[in-house]
Amino acid sequence: MVSNTPKVQWKFPLRNVFYMRLEIFMIVVLTALVFYLSFAITSGWFRVLYAFLFLVIYIIIANLMQLIRKVQDSYSITPQGMNIQRKTRFATTKVKIPLRDITGHKLDKIFLGGYLFTKDGAHMLYFNTKKELESFEQLLKKYVKNKRHK
Repeated sequence: MVSNTPKVQWKFPLRNVFYMRLEIFMIVVLTALVFYLSFAITSGWFRVLYAFLFLVIYIIIANLMQLIRKVQDSYSITPQGMNIQRKTRFATTKVKIPLRDITGHKLDKIFLGGYLFTKDGAHMLYFNTKKELESFEQLLKKYVKNKRHK
């Protein structure tokens, strides 16, 4: 029997997503800070060298952590509830959230992330594209009675 009820699902990160938008923003801010602070320490080309060295070290460490941990989140939302599965190389965590337990949500369309608030606490959400985020929000608004959406 095939169900016609809407369902939204996605996995994060996709293979073509290397860094999250928030991470890229923070890298730029920290690189600018390293460049600015290097004015007090050195002069000339060393300022640029320190900023470049910071970027290289960050990229190497971030890629090593991605290779070691192999993080992948899977999300699925249906009219019955939301399923979140977080996998790393070392552990798998599954969370089932009935829609009636959801008390609110906060999504960020710029950095493609957000929170789902329940009676038990907050659950972090990550999205690969703005389209994934919007389809999730649309379905969530349809099935969850949120005070802000009345």
